[in-house]
Amino acid sequence: TARIRREPCRAGSMLDEKQQLQRPVTNICGVLVTIVVIIWQAVIVGRYMDQFPKSLWTGTTAVPLNESCGRLFQVMHWTVFLTVFVILAELSMLLVLLCPGGRVCCLPCLGLCACANGLAQIFKIVFAIWGIVEVLRANKNHVGSCRDLWSCAWWTYFGFLLINFAICCFCCCCCGQRIKGPTEQTPLRPGNV
Repeated sequence: TARIRREPCRAGSMLDEKQQLQRPVTNICGVLVTIVVIIWQAVIVGRYMDQFPKSLWTGTTAVPLNESCGRLFQVMHWTVFLTVFVILAELSMLLVLLCPGGRVCCLPCLGLCACANGLAQIFKIVFAIWGIVEVLRANKNHVGSCRDLWSCAWWTYFGFLLINFAICCFCCCCCGQRIKGPTEQTPLRPGNV
């Protein structure tokens, strides 16, 4: 019988190494963008709060708001509240990714962090839908008294969504094929199969 000599597949290991190097950079960029957006949202929402940190829990405003501004305030204040916890979950996962020694210590917590992160992403979708509905329901005559809150809500729920769609369309249409190199159709052994 002839022995078949098997070569180790290097393409998969190089791809894994490349993905492992890109993942923390992508996560760091995502967290930084989220932090900048949450600071902007917190500043805008904080202008309408009675007492800034305490009002995140209670939702009380310093002055009474009309119906449209009140609904925008409610959805924005809950979005800010949730996003703070999302940032904490993302930072904890990022620290575990970046610190190999921490992976061993935090191994039991990884599952909980992943579940919390997944749950937070589901809540982000729910709050995004709620925010879109409230922005669409807002009366343009009423939002004149809270233009900054309206602008923040519009960008939070529509602006960033439209920017992501535009980037996605650009990448799909103009960037071409993303996978270069071995695919599932590439033979494992060189030569005739």
